[in-house]
Amino acid sequence: MVGYQLSELRTHLKSTLGLGSVGTVETAQLDRCINAAIAQLIQNSSDDSYLDECINAAIAQLIQSSPDNSYLDECINAAIAQVIQNSPDDSLLDECINAAIAHLIQTSLDDDTLDAAINAGIHRAASDGVPGMLRDVFIAHTYEEHTAAIASHTIDTPTVTFTPDIYDKNIYPQDIVKFSSATFLVNTLTANKVLDIGANYHTALSGSATFVRRSIKLPTAGQVVAVRIVDGVKLEPHAQNAAYAPTEEGEPRYFEQRYDSYLGVSHLVLYPAPTTSVSLAIIQNAELSDDVIPSMSDAAYDAVLERARKALLGWDDTATQIQLAAANDAVIDTSDQLKNSSNAKQGYVRQ
Repeated sequence: MVGYQLSELRTHLKSTLGLGSVGTVETAQLDRCINAAIAQLIQNSSDDSYLDECINAAIAQLIQSSPDNSYLDECINAAIAQVIQNSPDDSLLDECINAAIAHLIQTSLDDDTLDAAINAGIHRAASDGVPGMLRDVFIAHTYEEHTAAIASHTIDTPTVTFTPDIYDKNIYPQDIVKFSSATFLVNTLTANKVLDIGANYHTALSGSATFVRRSIKLPTAGQVVAVRIVDGVKLEPHAQNAAYAPTEEGEPRYFEQRYDSYLGVSHLVLYPAPTTSVSLAIIQNAELSDDVIPSMSDAAYDAVLERARKALLGWDDTATQIQLAAANDAVIDTSDQLKNSSNAKQGYVRQ
């Protein structure tokens, strides 16, 4: 197993797109190159519109031969100075800057874009079930019903206060809450004792409430790949089931992964809501962040980078159909590579 820093993956991805470095260009060399090109252009042509082409060519050469995009400022400054020295028309200044910026956008990728592509590649690989990506397999259990006393509720408000605290009772959004006069879905907790039912209610709620707890707290915010009732059926993901049968109870058939911002946890919601405790086997991918790249096999890294390259080309409206098809073929090739598990250095599922 090997581990790479995000900067290393960024550099490798940039090289696969033809933007890698082959050396460093000194500023003095760049100035001489631009000055000589512009001087030759001015001497041999009466048409100053060729200036844009000269600047574009110089910038393209700079980006190809240097990994540091900070030289762009020096390139633009040198070109602007030359324009001012050799032309009485300052309006050419706008054309010079516009051409330089336009060419930069077309030929250069900043680190933020590369990072976004790498993260997209990681998440796509995890979603595709690439062997070698870190994931967890565990068994979890739902909680049975919980009853809490109502401390207060004001007519035409959505918040209900309970006593004692309910924040530590494994109650999450989409759980069912039954009052004597109506049934609601938990919208969120706004304080340790305060529940938001999502909309104003025209009658004051009092007495007690029963919570049907159909949610399971997950260990991380990583994507849930599969859920199955132990010794039972496999559950299907369904993000809109709450709208179809929000308060239905029975044996679960569907699940939805959600995030509770108040408690700061990712949780799984089951539909229909189980009336008794249910045991579930869950497969969940590792939680991924911008700066943490999980350790995995070289073949898995290859699968990530090819997906990142495909994402970049997909975002580029100048990419040709041939380039997009080749990128897709490369992703398929990595899948074939990952199927070869006869060698210990090939991809495998890491626990």
